[in-house]
Amino acid sequence: MVKMHQTFSDQPKLVSELIDYLYSGQDEKMLTPVKLARLLCEDKDKRQKITDLVIYIENNQDGLYGSRSLRDKVEAKRVLVCSTGLWRKISI
Repeated sequence: MVKMHQTFSDQPKLVSELIDYLYSGQDEKMLTPVKLARLLCEDKDKRQKITDLVIYIENNQDGLYGSRSLRDKVEAKRVLVCSTGLWRKISI
């Protein structure tokens, strides 16, 4: 998300839309407006930042929302943790 904010700091609505796509796992829909912004960009430095963002998204698609996509595959379990409540200083 930081890369999106840095790349499109002057377009908060676009950043919000991209984050919505990210959270919903729609990576292809996320890439489309970013690639379009790159095509329409006239500033060379900004275009390079957008290109870097496109490459980052393409290379990290599986990990961008991985933990959210695993939510259906894991379940929360209650765990009982017992402790004596005693803290000891251990010398190594």
